[in-house]
Amino acid sequence: AYPKHAREYIFAGERGPLSNSSENRAHLGHWGGDLRQTHATAGKTLEIYGLHGKLLLGHALQGDHEGYVSLAGLAGALLAAQDKISEYLVKNMNM
Repeated sequence: AYPKHAREYIFAGERGPLSNSSENRAHLGHWGGDLRQTHATAGKTLEIYGLHGKLLLGHALQGDHEGYVSLAGLAGALLAAQDKISEYLVKNMNM
């Protein structure tokens, strides 16, 4: 729906990424937490765990081991994981 921002953001909106706001829930059917829960559930269903799952949800890396991870080095793996999640979500939408 927002191809310009979809190149940069997973949950793209009209002005950038979607964010939780005080919009009327009847107007905005899914809040950020609902979208994150759906994304996380799809990831677990597809066995996308651990570091990849954390990074795709924007969670902070914790511990000494994760502090040494090169995010640039994971770009290909993260894009592949996100592609799997996106394909799964689109395939299973009830529209």
